[in-house]
Amino acid sequence: MESLDEQEEIRLKKEQNELLWNYKDILRKDIPHDILKELLELNLQKLVSGESNLIEAVADCMAFGALESCPECNGYLIFNYTNYRCTGNLTEWTNCSYSTQIANRKPFEIPDKIKNKYEFFENYTYTKRNRIMTQIIKKPLLINTTAEISEPDYDCKLPLNGYSLAFIGRLSKRKRSLRKQIKELGGTIMKTINKKVDIIISTQDQIQKGDKKLDIAQNFNIHVVSEQFLKDILT
Repeated sequence: MESLDEQEEIRLKKEQNELLWNYKDILRKDIPHDILKELLELNLQKLVSGESNLIEAVADCMAFGALESCPECNGYLIFNYTNYRCTGNLTEWTNCSYSTQIANRKPFEIPDKIKNKYEFFENYTYTKRNRIMTQIIKKPLLINTTAEISEPDYDCKLPLNGYSLAFIGRLSKRKRSLRKQIKELGGTIMKTINKKVDIIISTQDQIQKGDKKLDIAQNFNIHVVSEQFLKDILT
């Protein structure tokens, strides 16, 4: 039986996912891209490119608060699926490597002129919350009674080690190529959507179109990401 802490985490994660899905759905349907960009700029956030990244950034800010700047270099932080990472530089030649799962936040501000124009924002008020992150799970150590037991080293070249992934919809790359890439990153491919799946790779078009498999994924609180995830996870 799950502990109370585990049950509470599952409940909170389900609520979080429902809130984010609702925000993203409305932002995608009702709010122009230039308004999303304006909100990010007004709140001193990284001006990300691409529709899915814009929607993700604004939804994250609405649900959890605007991100404070990096404590190490004062650069911008962005959501990176499993954490928040810095996009700034420590020096002219060195990128900042700061990342965290619990970022410092401030209230997300929406000016009255935007609130008055878009019904979705009219009654919005900031509520302080922590985002429950998808965990990159290390493979459990298999105990061999005849061998010395030691803590396994985490290999940053295999960030999906112990993770199960599945696909939904038509993707830009051949699935054979994506399967190979995932295996090279240490992940496992699942053919069916069930509670054993940790991450689903899909597209915004598929989400807009609607899919029974995505409904199943939402019920299981499975994190849905784009193909870009496979690149971002190595940065």
